[in-house]
Amino acid sequence: MMSEIFDRHIGEDSLDRYAASHRLPETELAAVEEHLLVCPACQDRLAAVDDFVGALGAALQKRGVVRMDFIHQTEDGPVRLLLTRTADDGWLARFQGRELDGCREFRTAVGAKRWLARSFAEMFPQHRCTRRCRAASEPSGLID
Repeated sequence: MMSEIFDRHIGEDSLDRYAASHRLPETELAAVEEHLLVCPACQDRLAAVDDFVGALGAALQKRGVVRMDFIHQTEDGPVRLLLTRTADDGWLARFQGRELDGCREFRTAVGAKRWLARSFAEMFPQHRCTRRCRAASEPSGLID
């Protein structure tokens, strides 16, 4: 039984839904929680998503939920994460660094935050925020 738990890690969608509300279908919830009890890799992934989404939520709330602008200092240099409202009340999520530039539109801020969190965690799985990671207070030149 124990080897079956490690055979497959928790899928990104299930992990995102679990992180967002701990609400999954009962059969899926039991499997996810059982896997999280024994899998350090998925525990770390969940912690990273929880930390990141929490920081983004705090930044959005502080900024009036119109724009979030955060810079992570990574081993590859600064990576800026930007979340802004669009003219049609959607959300534009964007990450940019020295050799990175990606964006995607979403209907909800939650979807945009999850995409940013997942994208950043996939690109920088070993990253842990320090005091140098901060909300951007002035333009850094990373995003036009």
